[in-house]
Amino acid sequence: MLSFTTGLFAQQYSFHYYGTERGLTNLAVKSMFQDRAGFLWLGTENGIFRFDGDRFQPYGEREGMPDNIGPSFGEAPDGTLLVGSTEGLFRLVADRFERVPMPGATLVKPYAGISNDGAGHTYLVTDRGPLVLTISGPERTWYVNAVPVPAAVTASISSVFARKDVV
Repeated sequence: MLSFTTGLFAQQYSFHYYGTERGLTNLAVKSMFQDRAGFLWLGTENGIFRFDGDRFQPYGEREGMPDNIGPSFGEAPDGTLLVGSTEGLFRLVADRFERVPMPGATLVKPYAGISNDGAGHTYLVTDRGPLVLTISGPERTWYVNAVPVPAAVTASISSVFARKDVV
């Protein structure tokens, strides 16, 4: 028993402080997401930032992203980065954000409104209710469909979580 407990004391944690000296101009981080390429995306009170392991790069209006958005990060069915906000849904294409149409919906719920199931479906929580994004066909057409909510659910849905192995 004593030899087991000595292993517990051997654990060490390493912490690093990242701030304005690395380009993060707002330290009030509200959301984080790591994309397929390994970049860390941070949502702050005044915009989003991409961390490449050394520096933070801000993404704002010049890159197609509105400021002060309360971002939800997630992955589109094709693996590209999605950012949902009170301003709508945006997809990163060639280091610039493009608006993704959401018929009937105007916003994605802040901070936890996007989840990919790993099987080609991305779920969004919007002001219209839950939506699912899929891509299909040779032209890789994007489809947005409403997700039926059981009648027993009477509360407002504010976040979504999806996994491929859970039905």
